Amino acid sequence: MTKKLLIAVAAILAVVVIAAIAVALFFDANQFRPALAAQIGEALGRRVEIGSLRISWLAGGVAAEDVVILDDPAFSKEPFVSAKSVSIGVDMMTLLRARSLHVESFTLDRPRVALLRGSKGDWNFSTLGTTQPSSSNTMGAISVLVQKIRISNGQVTVRGIGAA
Repeated sequence: MTKKLLIAVAAILAVVVIAAIAVALFFDANQFRPALAAQIGEALGRRVEIGSLRISWLAGGVAAEDVVILDDPAFSKEPFVSAKSVSIGVDMMTLLRARSLHVESFTLDRPRVALLRGSKGDWNFSTLGTTQPSSSNTMGAISVLVQKIRISNGQVTVRGIGAA
């Protein structure tokens, strides 16, 4: 009896592992890339570029490579934030079941942040998130509620621009 129970548990675990591997191989997280970049860009009021996305079981979500948030055009045409990789914690069950992306956390790895102070004393980050979302938002599949942001091995540059 115990032997049959162990075999049944092993078979169930094997099916779960095979299903997880199949999802990782055949589920293309890049299908969410344009919508995710647009939604985050709209929330920040900046253009956002995302390299490639992939499911990351170890991080509990999606891993993005080469993420760039452009600066306010009044300050610079260079990136405000660029990161080699970003781990995006998502609700995996909602992602797999409903094909809906609910973002919960971000971990930026090796980001470069440029903080610029204008000649009038204003900062380039002061306009983040100040734009109103468009009413024509048809990307209802993405919910961005960030509960945690973690930064590792980052570099911040602070400088003034224009006459003081």
